[in-house]
Amino acid sequence: MALDDKKHWVSLVIGLLLTALGVIPLLSASGLIGFDLPGFIGGLIGSLVSLFVIAGAGVYLLINSFFEDHHIFWITLITSLIVIALGSIPILYEYGKIGFTIPYGLIIYQILFIVEGVLLIIAAFAMD
Repeated sequence: MALDDKKHWVSLVIGLLLTALGVIPLLSASGLIGFDLPGFIGGLIGSLVSLFVIAGAGVYLLINSFFEDHHIFWITLITSLIVIALGSIPILYEYGKIGFTIPYGLIIYQILFIVEGVLLIIAAFAMD
């Protein structure tokens, strides 16, 4: 049943936070809303810290995928593996462990936050 366990609530809260980290700057940049994230949070998007958040949330999404119904399991599993790779490759490049990186702008960070957040919100209701 939905939201009857602590792990459901944790997934819901993390999903809402990640979705807000992606949606608010995206809507603000397009002029649809008149406010933005506070400066210290907005400055973290696009930095190494946000890559750790993306990769860490991808791992959490991967773990959650094993507790979900079989209807959404494969979508969440494949998406989490892609997100982990997209977050980990620039981190490994920054530390000199691999010789290539994936250059992407702020909008890609925001889209990754939104995708992870929405899937974690779905996971909160789809977990067994």
